[in-house]
Amino acid sequence: MKRLQKTIIKIFKRGFFLSIGSLLAAAGLELFLIPNNIIDGGVIGISIITSYLTSLPIGIFIFCLNTPFLILAYNYIGLTFVLSTLLLNSKILFQKLIQMRLWQLKKSMM
Repeated sequence: MKRLQKTIIKIFKRGFFLSIGSLLAAAGLELFLIPNNIIDGGVIGISIITSYLTSLPIGIFIFCLNTPFLILAYNYIGLTFVLSTLLLNSKILFQKLIQMRLWQLKKSMM
């Protein structure tokens, strides 16, 4: 029973810190990188460029471009890492979509 309780606490801690991390990542993108036209390296940088060129939400590109790396990670690191990364990426995607929707609503009210 104690072992199950420790495992549940560990899972909730991991989920909590992943949520905080995704909020900080989305805030960093929205508050610093995108408004100031700063390009980051790696998947985020490619996503920013592609989002700028296509006018589609950046979260979609982050999620899609990370998919091949998740497949490789599953083979080399394991399922726990892949699920944690999927959780983080999906939270960033949904946060960006919600921010975009709120911005559109605010713009239509003006």
